[in-house]
Amino acid sequence: MIEHVHDKYLAKQKMAGKRARLYVYACSLGAQIFGLYLRKQGKRACKYIDGAILYGTPWSTAKGNDFFNKNAFGFYSWAIGMNLSETIRT
Repeated sequence: MIEHVHDKYLAKQKMAGKRARLYVYACSLGAQIFGLYLRKQGKRACKYIDGAILYGTPWSTAKGNDFFNKNAFGFYSWAIGMNLSETIRT
């Protein structure tokens, strides 16, 4: 997705270079997912992204998962399941 946004909106079509810079801001679970993307892409991500801020990243996913499942009566898992189900239907 980052590559698509870069190629469609930021990259100059006929010349090398960029029309604008791309900065990314991600929160909570999105920050964790985006951090994983940056880690896996390594230097390749630098071609597309000029800066990133990861805010409120849950560093211990296993502990966080246990906390939500035990303290929220499974509501977190139910909400994620409902959202995933709706996404698959559309």
